Amino acid sequence: MTINLDTPPPPSSKKMFIHDHRLSMDPCLHPRLFYHHGQFLSQQLGPTPQREMIPLFTFCSTMVHQDIRVPNTYGWIEDDLLRANDPDWTYKLEERLGWRGSNTGIWHAEWTRWKQSHRDFLVDFANELNGTTQVLLPTKSGHEQVGSPKEIINSRLNPAMLDIAFAGKPIQCAEATCQLLETVQTWKKTQSLAEAGNYKYILDVGFHARRLDGNFFLTFLIID
Repeated sequence: MTINLDTPPPPSSKKMFIHDHRLSMDPCLHPRLFYHHGQFLSQQLGPTPQREMIPLFTFCSTMVHQDIRVPNTYGWIEDDLLRANDPDWTYKLEERLGWRGSNTGIWHAEWTRWKQSHRDFLVDFANELNGTTQVLLPTKSGHEQVGSPKEIINSRLNPAMLDIAFAGKPIQCAEATCQLLETVQTWKKTQSLAEAGNYKYILDVGFHARRLDGNFFLTFLIID
């Protein structure tokens, strides 16, 4: 299969369920990942081969790298601090799917493919008010078939179901692109732990540490 990062494949016409999360993150099995994640988009067609084998130590590793993972305390928060800001389920008032984060994942500049990157795509998708989205609606019981998706207009669907935005100000960007990001993407203030703890549903989106010879991330997010 020829990879052309400027010509992504069309969205899948089939609705599928992931039954093996690890295999779903393997770009060798799912080449669409090369078009959706900043890790791959920022490396163009990949780093050049090295003559010598040099071990690389990272927090995480992709399915196509053999980096040596090491324990780390990145983002460490004491458990009692979390518990104090995590009320019981019945007392959590926010039922929309929530996410706040920075526009990390790829360098944002005129010459990079940041619009396709996972975080930028997510925020753009979640705040789109034009057009429609096909949704698989829940059934009344666990014995009924889900059936065909229903088309729902985005102006009703997204505000009711999603509270997703970048937090703070643009980072990892050229000056002109930073100014552009402030106008074309959705930005909200950074949430406190108490504010974040009020959500029943939180989305986990991977981060990316930029490196010339490969890098690492936490989670793939693919939305077709």
